Amino acid sequence: MTRPRTLKYSTAVIIAFLGLCVPTPAPALDGKLNINTATITELDSLPFIGKNRARDIIGLRQRQGHLSKPEDLLAAGSLGPLTLAAISPYIQFKGTDSLTRSGLESHRTIITRPGQVMLLADREFFPVLFSLIGSAHHSVDVGMYLFKLGKGKNNKTTRLLREMRRIRARGIMVRVMLEESDYNDKLNHENHQTATRLRRAGIMVKFDRPRPTTHVKTVVIDRRYTFLGSHNFTNSALGRNHELSLLIDDRTLAAQVSDYLDAVFR
Repeated sequence: MTRPRTLKYSTAVIIAFLGLCVPTPAPALDGKLNINTATITELDSLPFIGKNRARDIIGLRQRQGHLSKPEDLLAAGSLGPLTLAAISPYIQFKGTDSLTRSGLESHRTIITRPGQVMLLADREFFPVLFSLIGSAHHSVDVGMYLFKLGKGKNNKTTRLLREMRRIRARGIMVRVMLEESDYNDKLNHENHQTATRLRRAGIMVKFDRPRPTTHVKTVVIDRRYTFLGSHNFTNSALGRNHELSLLIDDRTLAAQVSDYLDAVFR
């Protein structure tokens, strides 16, 4: 009888998961934003905020009036200490706004410690993934149930494809492994369309066998960083759905996940 495959987490990973993961602010932002006067769009530009949390901040202002210190934002309900730590370098409570962002394709520098785990909910996932793919040193392995390209050059899945093509052109090994279904023709159509465009860019694409279904959603970068969770590569998953994934900085785990993908996608 074959024993089920297990992934062994280091003690450091487990400790990090229990609360020592701190989101890294985005150096692509410069200046300060006045929390008491900022609009929803301006608040949305802060790291890890998004429109829902931006609305909560505005609702808090309407209920409580002038906010005077970062801790006041915790009363909004949807902001926790980690989010507060991420936005603190970019906020003020009086004065003129000076916050600027450098371009759509700018990359955040993601800094993690070995063993650290970063929780990425909903729209927090894409900018971290995009930045780490763009700064890959030698390899990117993708195992994805569905990679569906959207329309328009600036939608998230097209940007991912463009970024993979860019790093492949500078010599990074990029492999994309996709589901081949024995019952879902629509999924097969989307994955094969994406595969054609990836292969044109010199990116290796593999499909699994039609049975069983391969429902993984994972990315391994430089055999160090592993993304695991519920995010497919679709514009809905990356921009609208409620999704939950982890970024894990652990070389042993990354090697195990890559080996698993190699075993499934022969």
